[in-house]
Amino acid sequence: MPLKCPKCSRINADKAQRCVYCEASLENAQPFTPTEDISKLAEHFLKKGEPETKKPSGPPALQKQDSEKRQKVPLRLIPGGAAAARRRTILQQRMEPVERFWVIMAPTKPLSKELNKQLAEHLKMDPFVVRQRIASGNPWVLRRMESAEEAREQAVAIQRMGLDVFSLTDSEIRAVPERMTVQKVSLSDEGFTFERDKEKILMRFSDVALIVKGRIRTELANEAAGRRVASKLISMGLQPTASGRWECEVADLYPRVGRGARISERDTNFAGLGRYRSHSSLQNLQWIISQFKSRAAATIDDGYRKTTRVMKPYSAQRDSVARRLGQKTNHQAEMEYNDNSEHFDEYSSLAYLHFRTLGG
Repeated sequence: MPLKCPKCSRINADKAQRCVYCEASLENAQPFTPTEDISKLAEHFLKKGEPETKKPSGPPALQKQDSEKRQKVPLRLIPGGAAAARRRTILQQRMEPVERFWVIMAPTKPLSKELNKQLAEHLKMDPFVVRQRIASGNPWVLRRMESAEEAREQAVAIQRMGLDVFSLTDSEIRAVPERMTVQKVSLSDEGFTFERDKEKILMRFSDVALIVKGRIRTELANEAAGRRVASKLISMGLQPTASGRWECEVADLYPRVGRGARISERDTNFAGLGRYRSHSSLQNLQWIISQFKSRAAATIDDGYRKTTRVMKPYSAQRDSVARRLGQKTNHQAEMEYNDNSEHFDEYSSLAYLHFRTLGG
């Protein structure tokens, strides 16, 4: 509890040894309580930081006049409450994500030369790039706008060219069902049970509406890192791969209601398929897709294979071979990778939103 100086009556920290204003000893100081007279508290704030004044001297009449003058001094309000509230509001606004508006063009057939040129001029892009993006057959994010009015103007301008365009907000994009990265899959009469850690999802054959297929490529960030890794692995008695690049097939399964799931050729255990299990993880993944397609008439989106993949760095990983062998020595190689997982996540989300918005 704060201490009240016995000499100048000012407030000091609870562990202070001497008054910071008059340097008087606080050894026998009384703790300050907020129940003291408000006038004394106001006087404390008014006197805080000002040099100590001498006690009034002279006849009693003059001392009384000085006392009345001090009492008539208006209480100066410290703008802590309102100012602090404004600062908190500004800080909160800065921390909250800004809502943006995405203008997205639906997949379409190749455009005529004139229309392709018109669209390229509107987007201020090279006509060849526009033609390549449209040829991929994927939903295309044309613009990310800061206001709904700007997004509407962009959408209307492109719709006048005869193209299908729709707009989404950040909130709608964040509303895409969260996908479970499946560690284990099991077959049942109703469908498939997907598991990760202690969580399970039963996805019936009739539940799945959309399946987005893709390939995830992982590669070393640079050749120099690859050479360092190779030398480390050789010194550990391991055989490094020749290319330093790995690829695997993945599929995102979106049900009509509820959470989605991602099965992977590399990361999913297919032992639960029983007698339908193949020795090839890729064949197991494709067999699961075929079951949903034949039994639930699920829509298959395979357009990502025609897309130019964008590789981005992700967190440094230890060598998978050494990790699986349980070798945790100081000689274990640290590798930096690039992959296109983030790019495929965006593509998959846009494919789902396009399917939900325009019906595929």
